[in-house]
Amino acid sequence: MSCPAMSEETTIGANDSWAEVSLEMKPFLKTSGTEEVKPDSILGTAENNEATLDIPPTLLQRIQGALTSGKYLSTYKNEQKKSVCSNSKSSALWRFIFFHLPAVAVTMFLVVLYVKQQKWSPSHPSAEQLSALQFAAKAHESLILISLTEIIFHKIRYGLLTSDGIPLGFLTSAFHLASPIQYIFSWEFWGAALNPTTKRTSHVTTVVGIFVLALIGLGAGPFSAIVMIPRLMWWEIPPNHIPHDASVFYITNESYEKAINPAKGYLASKEYCKGESENDCLFANLDQLFDDMGPVLRSPPRTPQTKNVSFRAHGPVPRYRPITLSTSNQDYAFATSPMAFVAEVLYQDATYIDSMRNGSVMIRSLRRHLSEHLTEKWTQPLVAVRCAHTNELILPNTTMASFEFNDPEAADPLNVTFNLDDGLRYIKNRWNENMSTFDFHPVFLNAHKIPVPISAAILFPENYAIRNRNISKSANVQLCLVLSQWLTSNIWVTPQMTSIVQTELDIPSDKIIRHLHQMPTTQSTINMSREWLTGTSDRHNATYTEFSNPFYSRIFNNCSTLFQDEAGTCLPLVLASYFTDMLSNIKQLQEYDAKTSRGTPPGLEDVIIRRFFYILQYAYSPQHSTSIPMGFAVLLLHIWMVVLHAAFTVLSPDSWHSGAWGSIGELVTLALRSRAPHGLENVGGGVSSSETWKVVVKVREVGAERLEMVTSCPAKLQTRNETDVSEENTLGAAQVKPDMVYS
Repeated sequence: MSCPAMSEETTIGANDSWAEVSLEMKPFLKTSGTEEVKPDSILGTAENNEATLDIPPTLLQRIQGALTSGKYLSTYKNEQKKSVCSNSKSSALWRFIFFHLPAVAVTMFLVVLYVKQQKWSPSHPSAEQLSALQFAAKAHESLILISLTEIIFHKIRYGLLTSDGIPLGFLTSAFHLASPIQYIFSWEFWGAALNPTTKRTSHVTTVVGIFVLALIGLGAGPFSAIVMIPRLMWWEIPPNHIPHDASVFYITNESYEKAINPAKGYLASKEYCKGESENDCLFANLDQLFDDMGPVLRSPPRTPQTKNVSFRAHGPVPRYRPITLSTSNQDYAFATSPMAFVAEVLYQDATYIDSMRNGSVMIRSLRRHLSEHLTEKWTQPLVAVRCAHTNELILPNTTMASFEFNDPEAADPLNVTFNLDDGLRYIKNRWNENMSTFDFHPVFLNAHKIPVPISAAILFPENYAIRNRNISKSANVQLCLVLSQWLTSNIWVTPQMTSIVQTELDIPSDKIIRHLHQMPTTQSTINMSREWLTGTSDRHNATYTEFSNPFYSRIFNNCSTLFQDEAGTCLPLVLASYFTDMLSNIKQLQEYDAKTSRGTPPGLEDVIIRRFFYILQYAYSPQHSTSIPMGFAVLLLHIWMVVLHAAFTVLSPDSWHSGAWGSIGELVTLALRSRAPHGLENVGGGVSSSETWKVVVKVREVGAERLEMVTSCPAKLQTRNETDVSEENTLGAAQVKPDMVYS
């Protein structure tokens, strides 16, 4: 397309004395062909609107006298001539200090706070201080917007004053930074952005600059608040700030994850059953466990449920070390607990710290070999138990016993079959004895004969009966499968909140069942040997035979009598608790006091129980955050734009910085001061065509010390062999000169 031809417009010129009194003479001006604007009318460009004067002779004489004496319209004498641009480097430096340095200084101060990870005192910031920080964040946002506006204004003014000009659509871009969405998605921006001016590089720079600065302005508010307000987190306390004894706690170098030793880690009954009945002492804690689990067992949940219980099979019950029980359905349960030696050390530290320090403190434990510098998380046992019944076994007709385990994570149930002449030979032999009744002991089966990796398989015969005068005998049998693994976990205690040691597995609780079924292997599964299963308890002067451990019979009998209707839930829950306690006590704590040389010092292969102390306080740190790095990316991008802008204004020989037309009002005033260009047709009622925003706008010296807005046609829109007949050429306008004053 080509621009319309521009002819010089008939106006009242700047040197015409009648122009200065046009406002006073307005009541006497009669314009032909003009009417009042009516609703729903289409506004365009009025043609042949020639002003005629109808002035009484007496008034005309008064006006001429006022003009001659110079006393008319004295209010306009306050508007002095002004310099609209300058090349002074000192002036550019002062503009940088005034418009950009405050926002940059605040951002750099925040960077220093985060680099130093500056912390507030434990009791601060208060609510009032947090409110003040929110206000400071809003002020920081305002400073950034001021800086961004100055950068865009410089680009717009520079384009207006140079030979390139600026597309009309970019003229008001600086006024949209606080809320740029509507502008960015308008034809005002894209109509100008998609049509480069004479210099394509300069145009692309302007478009990218406006777009990037608009995004910075959009994110300045939220990201400034994110980085300005500190976060409440646990921050590590240096060891030298924690008064503590010189004891070193450790366990011997035997790896409890690889092999569990039946002869170590458990108290013999004679060590804690002094002067008491053996049965009363041996099962006191177990009976208390049944009382604690009563509410859960009497109301079997239809959905997964979790409960913490305190239990220890041997000796005093450590209330600070909970066993977490969970149920998934009526026949399935799992339990976990931190290692007993770790919980004991954390409890001692918690008792000491709680009496020495104010504020919320957390103590966390990790393990480290003395020969290594790296620390790692502790592992703890996760025990899952599920049980299934078989149909009534009748001898001598029955030769096989089958058990079906429903698996919520598998499509098909797990079927386990035993031959009475093989795996269940013990039961068959007892049945063949000429006895009317017999109390069966639990039987530990060969776990390798189960088609899936497990830790142990325990058979519980439920009852026994004689049929047909000793010709046939029958029994009901229940099989429980035990699967246990070592899982890494976080272990900590917060003395001011609770003295109970807390633990969190690396696997979410709702995915534990799936993990156990998808990941069991012979390497990851704990192997519970028959010697260990029977050696986890003892009787006075008893030998470790197959049936020497009385806990299994006691557990089965209590579930059958106390919770007969919930036996299917009771047995897996109690067995999971029992095995979890056994595994967590598999190693004994060792202590060495460096001051008194009490105890045996740890060896190079021993495992040290490391403790780390944390305090809950507000601080500046990007740890475990994605929003803070994003916020600093936006804020530092603003600083980068400021640096580029400052380098251009200071180092460029023709930087031409300006302070003119800094508001929409000044731009409107400049437009009113200028002649109406013929290139803008039919815009009196608004702009609806993107073509209008392509028109190039410039500020030029028109006449003696007079500045006006003029338009020109973009070079790419001119047809071949067509000369530029823009308003700039028609009026003979000249480019604005630095440091010159204009009216």
